[in-house]
Amino acid sequence: MIETETRRKGILDRDSAESGAGIISVHPERLGGEPCFRGTRVPVKNLFDYLEGGDSLDDFLAGFPGVTREQAVALLELASRCLLENLRAA
Repeated sequence: MIETETRRKGILDRDSAESGAGIISVHPERLGGEPCFRGTRVPVKNLFDYLEGGDSLDDFLAGFPGVTREQAVALLELASRCLLENLRAA
């Protein structure tokens, strides 16, 4: 799910494609450790900001051509799964 220079036990998984491997990278020296789309310097928060502001996924992708549609959709699916799991556990 998240690539990082220091793997945190039980939280980060970069080996399993089914868990979202390769979507996000976190590097302390890049953008202050802000989670970014892997292979870019685009913070994942930007996608949520665009959508919150009423922009479409296509608008976001046009503004950040380094991010693929597959990455953006995978991030949204991951966020949805995490939210629903947390709500069910509450």
